[in-house]
Amino acid sequence: MSQPKHHALFDRRSWGTHKESRGLRSMEWLQPPLEADAHRELHKVVPLIPVPSFHTLTGVIAEYEPLPGDYEGSVVSLMGAIYRVTSRPSTRPIERQLAAVTINALELQLPFIREGLAL
Repeated sequence: MSQPKHHALFDRRSWGTHKESRGLRSMEWLQPPLEADAHRELHKVVPLIPVPSFHTLTGVIAEYEPLPGDYEGSVVSLMGAIYRVTSRPSTRPIERQLAAVTINALELQLPFIREGLAL
């Protein structure tokens, strides 16, 4: 029996608002299959992943490269892309702050992905 896939970018309603955010959410390497217990615990610790600004999302789409075969590495790569995009001088302070919260929420998932991966 295959394990359900966890969307690293959640909740569905928030991330489903724009085609850009939906596209990131649906990427294969950002949907790790997790053991049920790890998945439940992850959602207790991390209630949501804030959606960055549209400006940030469009930059991230151009910058992000998933690491095929590596779910944890793909999330880390996404965190790096968000950071690089929002480190640009044109990024407004509030966009940078929102991106920092998004990165932090993604980082909180890493132990659950690392330890609860069901392959």
